[in-house]
Amino acid sequence: DPTGAGVAGAPPRVPFMYVRPDAPRASNAALAEALRQRGAQVQEVVPQRDRVVIRAVAALSGLMGFERAVLARWGESVQVLCWLLHYAPLPDDCTAGTAATPTRAADRQALMAAHS
Repeated sequence: DPTGAGVAGAPPRVPFMYVRPDAPRASNAALAEALRQRGAQVQEVVPQRDRVVIRAVAALSGLMGFERAVLARWGESVQVLCWLLHYAPLPDDCTAGTAATPTRAADRQALMAAHS
């Protein structure tokens, strides 16, 4: 079980996703900031002729509703690809905005309660 639910004493593990939005170049800074606000770690920004590709990693819980929000703001000029990268334990401090700590403290408490 990749979540660690069946292992006594194991900390719960959450899915981390690789997210790759492809957008008009003008949306670069705002799109990267939208990812960071969801706890994503932006790994690379690749400018192309008139577009930009952003590569980032974030917990699935931080990405819930991201594609819908992006489409609402920028329309269909943005394409968002996302896939499972790995499972990792939740850290003690869940408030820092990095890929290692993307979820809220309340999310962590709920997961810990479910696995205890």
